[in-house]
Amino acid sequence: MEDTTAILVVDDDQATQELFSRYLTGAGYLTTCAASGREALELFAGNFFPLVLLDITMPGMSGMAVLRQLRNSDFPPEVIMVTAVDDPAVAATALELGACGYLVKPFEKNELLIYVAHALRLRELERANREYRDNLEQQVQERTRQLEQACRDLKASQDQLLHQEKLATIGHLAAGVAHEINNPTGYIGSNLGTLTKYMGHISGFIGLLDGFSSALPPEKAVELALARKDFKIDFLVEDSRDILAECLEGVGRIKKIVEGLKTFSRKDQNTACLASINDCLENALTVAWNELKYKATVEKDYGDLPLIRCYPNQLAQVFMNLLVNAAQAITGQGIIHIRTYAENNLIYIAIADTGCGIAPENQKKIFAPFFTTKEEGVGTGLGLSIVTEIVARHGGEITVASEVGKGTTFTISIPLQHDADADQPEAATALAAG
Repeated sequence: MEDTTAILVVDDDQATQELFSRYLTGAGYLTTCAASGREALELFAGNFFPLVLLDITMPGMSGMAVLRQLRNSDFPPEVIMVTAVDDPAVAATALELGACGYLVKPFEKNELLIYVAHALRLRELERANREYRDNLEQQVQERTRQLEQACRDLKASQDQLLHQEKLATIGHLAAGVAHEINNPTGYIGSNLGTLTKYMGHISGFIGLLDGFSSALPPEKAVELALARKDFKIDFLVEDSRDILAECLEGVGRIKKIVEGLKTFSRKDQNTACLASINDCLENALTVAWNELKYKATVEKDYGDLPLIRCYPNQLAQVFMNLLVNAAQAITGQGIIHIRTYAENNLIYIAIADTGCGIAPENQKKIFAPFFTTKEEGVGTGLGLSIVTEIVARHGGEITVASEVGKGTTFTISIPLQHDADADQPEAATALAAG
């Protein structure tokens, strides 16, 4: 902090120096004297003086030359020119160069002290003004940063709302598509089942023919055997069984996907009911499988869990989000491990991946709204902040453990007994639709 009482007196006359020192010291100021301009500049370079009383006419370096250098320094002092030269033109020049006063010798003591007090007061006002200006600039910059961040958040919020609207529309469309797919899939499955029965009858009939081939004339028996070989009857029968089995398996897969889509688009998603966490995970895996199958091997370690009262659709969405995030974190081929277990009246769901991991500085940010480290357009639209809200709605918590380069584990804990209906907010429909 600067000493506002230190004054540098610059005058080549010893008697004038002593007069200044007596007046100023008596008024409580600390004075340092210099007999020339060079000496004054050397003292100023090594010490701080808020005020300089400067003579104009001095041998060697004039007071005007000293004034120029003082006012052009990094921390310019206030300067009062004290001189016997009573010339308005000289005074005007001094003021233009930055002097704050022009005191003509001889002068009265009070006149000097008024000039000094005025100069120091002016300096204090300039210092306060600089601080205010700097503080104002900082406030403007900070406010600008806040407004820019608010603008980015608003844009992200608008994008998220738009994306949720799209997802809600897709959900309604998915319900209709699932219904339309379900009908022909039912026909196909039924017909494939009938064909399987028919193939069983045909196989039995061929076996019956084998029993009568010995009763045929030898040439007819040979002809029948050659035809059977040429037409590859045995291969066709066996391969047909495999083809029908694969087709039935595919139909079953389609039904499972359709059921998953219907679960996610169901309108009763705001109704809590008894449900299995493991079933919610299976539904999520079914819907997200296309995102997972090319990136990871899914390992499941499901515990024997009791049913809990919950919003199964919303929990399935939470699991799907975590599973898709896990797949997107994996470069090449990796592993996603899912474990469920019950302990201390809580159900735990741990979803671990062997992906790139999350940097320590980001682990506290990932649950904040709009925070993402993904490229634009990547993700499901259900942010981890909403995941956290859904888990909290079930009275639960979500934690993350991650190591860069090794992988990440998200662990959800949900109490076995919780009044889910009491925590359901008005926005549940919109969240579930996304």
